[in-house]
Amino acid sequence: MAEKWTIISHIESPFMEEGSIIFEMQDSYWQLEADPYKIREVVNMPSYIVSDWLWANRKPLDEKIIESHIIRKEAEAKYESMHAKPGSPSLILESLKALKRDLIIGMVLRNDSKE
Repeated sequence: MAEKWTIISHIESPFMEEGSIIFEMQDSYWQLEADPYKIREVVNMPSYIVSDWLWANRKPLDEKIIESHIIRKEAEAKYESMHAKPGSPSLILESLKALKRDLIIGMVLRNDSKE
C-alpha cells in the first residue's frame, strides 16, 4: 500500500527553472526541489508512483525553504486581493507560517533537551 502524502505548498521559479514543494508524509514534513515539469508530470501519475517518487527524492524541511514559500504565497495573496480573484492562498500562507513556527519550536526543544 502506498504511503499517504499531502502537498502543502508548491512554487515555481519565474522562468520555470526550478519547482519546490513542501509535503507531508508519514506524519513528517519534507521538501523536494526538481524541474517543475517533472513535478507536475509525476504528481499526475497514480498515487503509489507519486508516493515512491516523493519518498526517494525528499529532503528534510528547513526554515529557508519555508520562508521562500511564505514570501511567494504572500506575493500571490497580495496580487489576488488586488485583482479580486477568488482562491485560497491565504490558507496556504497560514499553514506555511504555522509549519515554520512548529519547526523553530522543535529545534529549540531539541537543543534544550541536549543541554
